[in-house]
Amino acid sequence: MRFQRPLRWVVILLIAAVGILALDSRGTLDQFGAWVRAPLVPLAWGASVLTDQIESGAANLAAISNLITENRKLRAENARLQAENLRLQALGSENAHLRQLLGFKQLYPKHTYYPARIITRSGNNIDPMITLDAGSTAGIKPGMAVVDGDALIGRVTQVSRDAAVVLPITNPSSAVAAKVVGQSAITTGIVQEEEGEGLLLRFAQATAPLRIGDWVVTSGMGGTFPPDLPIGRITAIQQGQVDVFQQAMLRPASSLEADTIVLVITDFVPLQLPAQPQ
Repeated sequence: MRFQRPLRWVVILLIAAVGILALDSRGTLDQFGAWVRAPLVPLAWGASVLTDQIESGAANLAAISNLITENRKLRAENARLQAENLRLQALGSENAHLRQLLGFKQLYPKHTYYPARIITRSGNNIDPMITLDAGSTAGIKPGMAVVDGDALIGRVTQVSRDAAVVLPITNPSSAVAAKVVGQSAITTGIVQEEEGEGLLLRFAQATAPLRIGDWVVTSGMGGTFPPDLPIGRITAIQQGQVDVFQQAMLRPASSLEADTIVLVITDFVPLQLPAQPQ
Protein backbone atom coordinates (compact mmCIF):
# COMPACT_ATOMS: atom_id res chain seq x y z
CA MET A 1 0.00 0.00 0.00
CA ARG A 2 2.84 2.43 0.79
CA PHE A 3 4.17 2.18 -2.79
CA GLN A 4 0.81 2.80 -4.41
CA ARG A 5 0.43 6.43 -3.19
CA PRO A 6 3.74 7.75 -4.63
CA LEU A 7 3.06 5.94 -7.82
CA ARG A 8 -0.38 7.48 -8.00
CA TRP A 9 1.06 10.99 -7.60
CA VAL A 10 3.69 10.32 -10.26
CA VAL A 11 1.01 9.29 -12.72
CA ILE A 12 -1.10 12.37 -11.82
CA LEU A 13 1.88 14.70 -12.31
CA LEU A 14 2.78 13.11 -15.61
CA ILE A 15 -0.77 13.49 -16.88
CA ALA A 16 -0.87 17.09 -15.69
CA ALA A 17 2.47 17.83 -17.34
CA VAL A 18 1.36 16.39 -20.64
CA GLY A 19 -1.90 18.33 -20.43
CA ILE A 20 -0.20 21.64 -19.63
CA LEU A 21 2.34 21.21 -22.42
CA ALA A 22 -0.50 20.47 -24.80
CA LEU A 23 -2.13 23.77 -23.78
CA ASP A 24 1.19 25.53 -24.17
CA SER A 25 1.58 24.20 -27.71
CA ARG A 26 -1.65 26.05 -28.52
CA GLY A 27 -0.35 29.31 -27.02
CA THR A 28 -2.74 29.25 -24.07
CA LEU A 29 0.06 29.52 -21.51
CA ASP A 30 2.09 32.30 -23.21
CA GLN A 31 1.07 34.78 -20.54
CA PHE A 32 2.65 32.71 -17.74
CA GLY A 33 6.05 32.62 -19.37
CA ALA A 34 8.93 30.21 -19.22
CA TRP A 35 8.63 29.66 -15.44
CA VAL A 36 5.61 27.38 -16.04
CA ARG A 37 7.04 25.61 -19.03
CA ALA A 38 10.52 24.81 -17.71
CA PRO A 39 9.71 22.40 -14.85
CA LEU A 40 7.17 20.57 -16.96
CA VAL A 41 9.56 19.63 -19.78
CA PRO A 42 11.35 16.84 -17.79
CA LEU A 43 8.03 15.47 -16.68
CA ALA A 44 6.77 15.42 -20.25
CA TRP A 45 9.99 13.80 -21.40
CA GLY A 46 9.61 11.12 -18.72
CA ALA A 47 6.02 10.53 -19.78
CA SER A 48 7.14 10.19 -23.39
CA VAL A 49 9.85 7.70 -22.45
CA LEU A 50 7.42 5.75 -20.29
CA THR A 51 4.89 5.65 -23.13
CA ASP A 52 7.54 4.44 -25.58
CA GLN A 53 8.60 1.69 -23.16
CA ILE A 54 5.01 0.59 -22.68
CA GLU A 55 4.46 0.48 -26.44
CA SER A 56 7.76 -1.36 -26.94
CA GLY A 57 6.86 -3.88 -24.23
CA ALA A 58 3.44 -4.45 -25.79
CA ALA A 59 5.09 -4.95 -29.19
CA ASN A 60 7.57 -7.44 -27.67
CA LEU A 61 4.76 -9.37 -25.99
CA ALA A 62 2.88 -9.52 -29.30
CA ALA A 63 6.03 -10.74 -31.08
CA ILE A 64 6.61 -13.42 -28.43
CA SER A 65 2.99 -14.55 -28.74
CA ASN A 66 3.37 -14.74 -32.52
CA LEU A 67 6.58 -16.77 -32.15
CA ILE A 68 4.89 -19.20 -29.74
CA THR A 69 1.98 -19.65 -32.15
CA GLU A 70 4.34 -20.13 -35.10
CA ASN A 71 6.44 -22.61 -33.14
CA ARG A 72 3.32 -24.64 -32.34
CA LYS A 73 2.36 -24.67 -36.01
CA LEU A 74 5.87 -25.76 -37.02
CA ARG A 75 5.90 -28.57 -34.45
CA ALA A 76 2.49 -29.77 -35.63
CA GLU A 77 3.65 -29.68 -39.25
CA ASN A 78 6.84 -31.54 -38.34
CA ALA A 79 4.81 -34.26 -36.59
CA ARG A 80 2.54 -34.54 -39.61
CA LEU A 81 5.51 -34.86 -41.98
CA GLN A 82 7.13 -37.50 -39.78
CA ALA A 83 3.89 -39.52 -39.73
CA GLU A 84 3.58 -39.19 -43.51
CA ASN A 85 7.20 -40.29 -43.94
CA LEU A 86 6.60 -43.38 -41.79
CA ARG A 87 3.46 -44.17 -43.77
CA LEU A 88 5.33 -43.91 -47.07
CA GLN A 89 8.14 -46.09 -45.74
CA ALA A 90 5.63 -48.73 -44.63
CA LEU A 91 3.88 -48.52 -47.99
CA GLY A 92 7.18 -48.92 -49.82
CA SER A 93 8.08 -51.92 -47.68
CA GLU A 94 4.68 -53.51 -48.29
CA ASN A 95 4.95 -52.90 -52.05
CA ALA A 96 8.35 -54.61 -52.06
CA HIS A 97 6.86 -57.51 -50.13
CA LEU A 98 3.98 -57.80 -52.60
CA ARG A 99 6.49 -57.93 -55.46
CA GLN A 100 8.24 -60.80 -53.66
CA LEU A 101 4.96 -62.67 -53.34
CA LEU A 102 4.24 -62.13 -57.01
CA GLY A 103 7.71 -63.45 -57.82
CA PHE A 104 7.04 -66.59 -55.78
CA LYS A 105 3.78 -67.19 -57.65
CA GLN A 106 5.60 -66.84 -60.95
CA LEU A 107 8.28 -69.33 -59.84
CA TYR A 108 5.63 -71.85 -58.75
CA PRO A 109 2.74 -71.29 -61.17
CA LYS A 110 1.26 -74.77 -60.75
CA HIS A 111 -0.33 -73.78 -57.43
CA THR A 112 -3.18 -71.43 -56.63
CA TYR A 113 -2.77 -68.92 -53.81
CA TYR A 114 -4.81 -66.77 -51.52
CA PRO A 115 -3.11 -63.68 -50.00
CA ALA A 116 -3.71 -63.15 -46.29
CA ARG A 117 -2.46 -60.64 -43.77
CA ILE A 118 -0.83 -61.61 -40.48
CA ILE A 119 -2.95 -60.09 -37.70
CA THR A 120 -1.39 -61.63 -34.57
CA ARG A 121 1.78 -63.40 -33.53
CA SER A 122 1.07 -65.43 -30.41
CA GLY A 123 3.11 -67.75 -28.24
CA ASN A 124 6.80 -67.14 -27.72
CA ASN A 125 10.13 -68.22 -29.17
CA ILE A 126 9.52 -71.75 -27.90
CA ASP A 127 5.95 -72.08 -29.18
CA PRO A 128 5.37 -69.52 -31.96
CA MET A 129 2.02 -69.31 -33.77
CA ILE A 130 0.54 -66.78 -36.19
CA THR A 131 -3.03 -65.84 -37.11
CA LEU A 132 -4.22 -64.76 -40.56
CA ASP A 133 -7.17 -62.53 -41.46
CA ALA A 134 -8.68 -65.12 -43.84
CA GLY A 135 -10.69 -68.20 -42.95
CA SER A 136 -13.28 -70.61 -44.27
CA THR A 137 -15.19 -67.91 -46.17
CA ALA A 138 -12.03 -67.42 -48.27
CA GLY A 139 -11.69 -71.16 -48.87
CA ILE A 140 -8.93 -71.68 -46.30
CA LYS A 141 -8.84 -75.20 -44.84
CA PRO A 142 -6.75 -76.94 -42.17
CA GLY A 143 -3.59 -78.46 -43.57
CA MET A 144 -3.00 -75.88 -46.30
CA ALA A 145 0.61 -74.78 -46.68
CA VAL A 146 1.57 -71.12 -46.13
CA VAL A 147 4.51 -69.39 -47.85
CA ASP A 148 5.94 -65.89 -48.09
CA GLY A 149 7.89 -64.41 -50.97
CA ASP A 150 10.89 -66.62 -50.26
CA ALA A 151 9.97 -69.97 -48.74
CA LEU A 152 7.69 -72.18 -46.67
CA ILE A 153 6.36 -70.68 -43.44
CA GLY A 154 4.15 -73.45 -42.11
CA ARG A 155 0.68 -74.90 -42.41
CA VAL A 156 -2.84 -74.03 -41.29
CA THR A 157 -3.99 -75.93 -38.19
CA GLN A 158 -7.24 -74.17 -37.20
CA VAL A 159 -9.81 -72.28 -39.22
CA SER A 160 -12.75 -70.09 -38.26
CA ARG A 161 -15.02 -68.08 -40.49
CA ASP A 162 -12.66 -65.14 -40.93
CA ALA A 163 -9.34 -66.26 -39.46
CA ALA A 164 -6.83 -69.08 -39.59
CA VAL A 165 -4.10 -70.20 -37.20
CA VAL A 166 -0.77 -71.23 -38.71
CA LEU A 167 1.84 -73.52 -37.16
CA PRO A 168 5.24 -72.21 -38.35
CA ILE A 169 8.05 -74.62 -39.25
CA THR A 170 10.03 -72.95 -36.45
CA ASN A 171 7.61 -74.38 -33.90
CA PRO A 172 8.99 -77.59 -32.30
CA SER A 173 5.59 -79.22 -32.89
CA SER A 174 6.09 -78.94 -36.65
CA ALA A 175 7.71 -81.66 -38.76
CA VAL A 176 8.32 -81.30 -42.52
CA ALA A 177 9.39 -84.12 -44.82
CA ALA A 178 12.29 -82.67 -46.80
CA LYS A 179 15.01 -83.41 -49.33
CA VAL A 180 18.34 -81.90 -50.31
CA VAL A 181 18.57 -80.32 -53.75
CA GLY A 182 21.44 -80.71 -56.19
CA GLN A 183 22.69 -84.21 -55.40
CA SER A 184 22.87 -87.17 -57.75
CA ALA A 185 21.15 -89.36 -55.16
CA ILE A 186 18.09 -88.12 -53.31
CA THR A 187 18.84 -87.31 -49.67
CA THR A 188 15.77 -87.05 -47.48
CA GLY A 189 15.09 -86.21 -43.86
CA ILE A 190 12.78 -84.41 -41.48
CA VAL A 191 13.03 -80.68 -40.77
CA GLN A 192 12.27 -79.77 -37.17
CA GLU A 193 13.03 -76.94 -34.78
CA GLU A 194 15.02 -77.80 -31.67
CA GLU A 195 15.30 -75.41 -28.78
CA GLY A 196 18.80 -74.01 -28.49
CA GLU A 197 19.90 -75.32 -31.89
CA GLY A 198 17.45 -73.89 -34.37
CA LEU A 199 16.06 -75.50 -37.49
CA LEU A 200 17.56 -78.94 -38.19
CA LEU A 201 17.45 -81.47 -41.02
CA ARG A 202 17.32 -84.78 -39.18
CA PHE A 203 17.59 -88.43 -40.18
CA ALA A 204 19.61 -87.80 -43.33
CA GLN A 205 21.56 -90.86 -44.49
CA ALA A 206 24.98 -91.05 -42.89
CA THR A 207 26.62 -91.47 -46.31
CA ALA A 208 24.79 -88.57 -47.97
CA PRO A 209 27.25 -85.95 -49.28
CA LEU A 210 25.74 -82.97 -47.51
CA ARG A 211 27.42 -79.64 -48.18
CA ILE A 212 27.17 -76.25 -46.54
CA GLY A 213 25.05 -74.04 -48.74
CA ASP A 214 22.87 -76.86 -50.11
CA TRP A 215 19.18 -76.02 -50.44
CA VAL A 216 16.60 -78.06 -48.53
CA VAL A 217 13.04 -78.20 -49.90
CA THR A 218 9.85 -80.08 -49.13
CA SER A 219 9.91 -83.65 -50.46
CA GLY A 220 6.16 -84.17 -50.65
CA MET A 221 6.50 -87.51 -48.88
CA GLY A 222 3.58 -88.31 -46.61
CA GLY A 223 1.39 -85.86 -48.49
CA THR A 224 1.54 -83.20 -45.77
CA PHE A 225 3.13 -80.48 -47.92
CA PRO A 226 3.39 -79.92 -51.68
CA PRO A 227 6.83 -80.94 -53.01
CA ASP A 228 9.70 -78.58 -53.88
CA LEU A 229 8.82 -75.63 -51.64
CA PRO A 230 12.02 -73.96 -50.37
CA ILE A 231 12.74 -74.33 -46.65
CA GLY A 232 16.31 -73.13 -46.08
CA ARG A 233 20.01 -73.71 -46.65
CA ILE A 234 22.50 -75.87 -44.78
CA THR A 235 24.84 -73.87 -42.53
CA ALA A 236 26.53 -76.71 -40.56
CA ILE A 237 26.69 -80.49 -40.57
CA GLN A 238 26.81 -82.73 -37.50
CA GLN A 239 27.73 -86.44 -37.56
CA GLY A 240 29.27 -88.83 -35.07
CA GLN A 241 31.68 -91.58 -36.05
CA VAL A 242 29.15 -94.37 -35.49
CA ASP A 243 25.93 -92.48 -36.24
CA VAL A 244 23.51 -94.13 -38.62
CA PHE A 245 22.16 -90.70 -39.58
CA GLN A 246 23.57 -87.22 -39.84
CA GLN A 247 21.88 -83.91 -39.27
CA ALA A 248 22.39 -80.43 -40.62
CA MET A 249 21.60 -76.99 -39.25
CA LEU A 250 19.49 -74.82 -41.54
CA ARG A 251 19.04 -71.10 -42.01
CA PRO A 252 15.33 -70.60 -42.83
CA ALA A 253 14.77 -68.86 -46.15
CA SER A 254 11.48 -67.30 -45.08
CA SER A 255 11.26 -63.85 -43.52
CA LEU A 256 8.49 -64.60 -41.06
CA GLU A 257 9.51 -61.96 -38.50
CA ALA A 258 9.29 -59.24 -41.15
CA ASP A 259 6.28 -60.62 -43.04
CA THR A 260 2.96 -58.80 -43.02
CA ILE A 261 1.27 -60.59 -45.93
CA VAL A 262 1.61 -64.29 -46.84
CA LEU A 263 0.21 -66.70 -49.42
CA VAL A 264 -1.93 -69.71 -48.58
CA ILE A 265 -1.62 -72.52 -51.14
CA THR A 266 -5.27 -73.41 -51.69
CA ASP A 267 -5.01 -76.21 -54.27
CA PHE A 268 -3.27 -78.70 -51.95
CA VAL A 269 -4.92 -80.14 -48.85
CA PRO A 270 -3.47 -83.22 -47.17
CA LEU A 271 -5.93 -86.06 -46.80
CA GLN A 272 -5.03 -86.55 -43.18
CA LEU A 273 -3.09 -84.29 -40.84
CA PRO A 274 -0.37 -85.93 -38.76
CA ALA A 275 -1.15 -86.17 -35.07
CA GLN A 276 0.34 -83.36 -33.03
CA PRO A 277 2.59 -84.31 -30.11
CA GLN A 278 1.02 -83.66 -26.73
